[in-house]
Amino acid sequence: MKATFIDWHNTLSTGRFWAHRSDSRLSATDLQEVERFVFGSPSLTRVWMTGVLGAEQVCRIAAKNLGLPSDDILADLKTSCEAMELYDPLVVEPIRALGERGVKTVIATDNMDAFTRWTVPVLNLDAIFEQVLNSADVGMRKRNPPFFRNWLEQHEVEPNEAFLLDDRVGPYRRSGMALWPVVHPSLLAHVLGEVSKFVET
Repeated sequence: MKATFIDWHNTLSTGRFWAHRSDSRLSATDLQEVERFVFGSPSLTRVWMTGVLGAEQVCRIAAKNLGLPSDDILADLKTSCEAMELYDPLVVEPIRALGERGVKTVIATDNMDAFTRWTVPVLNLDAIFEQVLNSADVGMRKRNPPFFRNWLEQHEVEPNEAFLLDDRVGPYRRSGMALWPVVHPSLLAHVLGEVSKFVET
């Protein structure tokens, strides 16, 4: 094994955009409305998740439709991104151990620019993983073959030399990679332990 891709949402973390906090500008009800509006619109979610629109534009669209202040929606988005956490901090050690054994560890996520801008630096994910592969930065969803293929070719890794750890492995059955379902983030540390057995010594 030369590379391990690990999903973010529901694999590494259960954090949510616009999760209400004591320091949120908007009420819990308003934030639920924002979340429902944005993620209830597949077309809006798609263009945000592929980098066509950025956080500011999405917040302005939500504000216009919901009658809420755009600045408050954006501020609460940023706060919620910065408050995200790894579900199990104990996964950091086995992830770093894989890197020390020569395995490239990569977060592979269908996500938004907000994740790259605010979550990655706060959690110092760049220091834990070799790379963060975010659909908003790549310009395509994970289910598109070039999402992984381009990275694998660039790093001279064959698909059968890579593992994907994800809560949903169905869309990737034809990728050629070894797929490891993570049915709950609490099981990720165990899965990483199993994966480490495939590293050449």
